[in-house]
Amino acid sequence: MVLSSMDVVSNLTDGRSGQITYLSASPFEMHHILCKMESTPKHPVFGNLTLPEKGDGPFPCVVACHGSRGWVEHQHTHMANWLEAGIAVFRVHSSDSRN
Repeated sequence: MVLSSMDVVSNLTDGRSGQITYLSASPFEMHHILCKMESTPKHPVFGNLTLPEKGDGPFPCVVACHGSRGWVEHQHTHMANWLEAGIAVFRVHSSDSRN
């Protein structure tokens, strides 16, 4: 997916974390992904970007996505470990965004 500057809105007010809103499609079938992605309606979704406390960057980044039960304890542990290791974390909230 290629995003233009009009597709992304960010608010990193404290310089280390914040919400990023972007457009995402919700294809229904594989056919939509392969043949009709451009015409699939887009919806605003968001995620939270957190940068490591130490260092000035640039930082590698893990895109973290939860499963059908939402965010569970081991995922929070992984995210804390990545941040401690100097890796930024973008926590996708695709389900929350579509409510």
